[in-house]
Amino acid sequence: MVRQELMLPKKIMEAIEVFASLADVHRQQIVGLVGRNGPMCVGDIARNFLMSRPAVSHHLKVLKRAGLLTAHRQGKEIHYEFNRERTVQVLRWMADAVEQQMEVRQTQAK
Repeated sequence: MVRQELMLPKKIMEAIEVFASLADVHRQQIVGLVGRNGPMCVGDIARNFLMSRPAVSHHLKVLKRAGLLTAHRQGKEIHYEFNRERTVQVLRWMADAVEQQMEVRQTQAK
C-alpha cells in the first residue's frame, strides 16, 4: 500500500510551523517576554533564562523562521521584536480553516 502524503495549502503549512515553534515552553516564554518588553537583544533575553546564550539564539532562530519574531541590527547587536501582525494573520488563517471544515462537515451531514 502506497502512503499518500497529505497536501495542505501553503497558509496552513505556515501556520503549522508557527504552532510547532511554540511547542517548546522556552520559546513560549521568549515570545511572552519580548511581547511584553518590546525589542530586546540576545543578551537581555538570555539573562531571563537558565540556559546558555547559544541555546537562546537557537530558540530565537526558530521563532524568527516561523515569523513570530523579527530581527533588526542596531550597531553590533541584533534586536528581536514580537511580530504581532504575523501572529494575528496566522490565527485568522487557522480560524478560517476551522470554519471551512465545519461548513464542509455540515454540508456532508445533510
